[in-house]
Amino acid sequence: MNNFNQNNFKADLKEINLSKVGVITLSTDLTIEQDYRKVCYNLPIDIFFNRIPFLNPLTHENYIKMADHISETTNQILPNEKVDVVHMDVPLAQLK
Repeated sequence: MNNFNQNNFKADLKEINLSKVGVITLSTDLTIEQDYRKVCYNLPIDIFFNRIPFLNPLTHENYIKMADHISETTNQILPNEKVDVVHMDVPLAQLK
């Protein structure tokens, strides 16, 4: 891949109905919370994170191992509370 195109889209969130957003991220990701805070600054949402067990490197096999933990990790985001949406944030750019 020699070409890369970047699109700078802006979200139109004037009528957003999400107040609680859950994010599942890899246990090895050291920066995602700060990234979300920057992107979602001044938006009317609360973001709640939970980490899923994961061992580097980013390989297909390691992603498959992670699958067994998705339900449990999701349920632990806000135990006994409702979230409006859950986003699973995993890097795929380096997956070979």
